[in-house]
Amino acid sequence: MHLVYVNLPNENFMSSTKMKAQVFNFLEKADGHLEHLKQVYYVNDYTVEKGILNCANDMNADLIAIATHGRTGISHFFSGSISEDIANHASKPVMTFKI
Repeated sequence: MHLVYVNLPNENFMSSTKMKAQVFNFLEKADGHLEHLKQVYYVNDYTVEKGILNCANDMNADLIAIATHGRTGISHFFSGSISEDIANHASKPVMTFKI
């Protein structure tokens, strides 16, 4: 399993140092095993969807797994769905799970 962080060119853009610090803090709080740092990929792209798809293709991933909020109706219409866009455009299998 590999974790992917997609860095976007907008107000949320982060330097490499800040990205690594954020991932370090996340892994430290999540499971305390910092050896997983080598399984984190940093991708710079224009959208989250393109970043995930390009990373999956570059690493020749067997499967893309992504969380979804499972929104429906009007909230889905206004918010959209990153996982739905990935599933619709991926050439690899996509597994979604509701959080």
